[in-house]
Amino acid sequence: VLIASIIGLVAVFTVVSNVIVLIALVRSRREDNRNILSCARDNGITKLTMASMTVVDVLIGMLLTPLFSVDVINKGRWYLGRDLCTARQSLNNVLCSVLIFNILVMALDKYLAICKPMYYRLLTVRHGYAMVVLSWSIPCVIFTVLDGSGLSHIGVEDALVTYDKMHHCAQALNKPVVFTMSITTIVLPYKSEGPCDRNIQVAQPVAYDNKKNVGRCPNTTVRSRPSHRNLRAYKTIGCIFFCFTLCWVPSWIFVIIFVYDGFTTTLWALILFLFLTYTNAAINPFIY
Repeated sequence: VLIASIIGLVAVFTVVSNVIVLIALVRSRREDNRNILSCARDNGITKLTMASMTVVDVLIGMLLTPLFSVDVINKGRWYLGRDLCTARQSLNNVLCSVLIFNILVMALDKYLAICKPMYYRLLTVRHGYAMVVLSWSIPCVIFTVLDGSGLSHIGVEDALVTYDKMHHCAQALNKPVVFTMSITTIVLPYKSEGPCDRNIQVAQPVAYDNKKNVGRCPNTTVRSRPSHRNLRAYKTIGCIFFCFTLCWVPSWIFVIIFVYDGFTTTLWALILFLFLTYTNAAINPFIY
């Protein structure tokens, strides 16, 4: 009961804190739109993706964390049916993928802002909306097809039957699906983030030379140097990516071991790693 109460408090804090952050981001975006003559105004893509991430965290706090508490209260047993279990696992995978895509969009946005400022000026808020929509639609389509058609469960039917008999709700995916998801959730983000980090670090000395221009607009119509504001945003993205790594990657590594080990790993360890992923939604508001 004590553990379930703690999980409940984490869920409430996650929802409330992320709603506050979302409201702050919306108000900040409106102020940016009003301040047309500001030289610090950007295209708003980072704020859009942050707002998208807060929506993900709110959904985790409202839906996934309470369902997780059911596992804890019932000591690892699931009595809410296979369909709801499948929906829970699908939502977990979708939200994880959405977070990854949003982080990559933020990293790309700041890479262009710092390393390619002239090209960055070509981006508009419409590009931001398009990237956020793609960040949501691609994972939703993929996992709807996989789970709706049963492709992700081909070859693991015996494990599903065993889970139903034992009243367990755990990931029961076949190896090809797990391998593909590992590429998209672990390899792809780091392969994409690495080059961006290296190029931004090279551009930092030039950016710091531009600090003296903060507070007054440049005479040229197109900036050739990145602003200190963009560097601070880049550091925020780095913190978000670091926390995501600590909270989500260990869980996915454990899922890979769980699947390739023949679903013999203890479920309590799986539940523990799952809780670690949900705490990321409660940590993110402190970073924003």
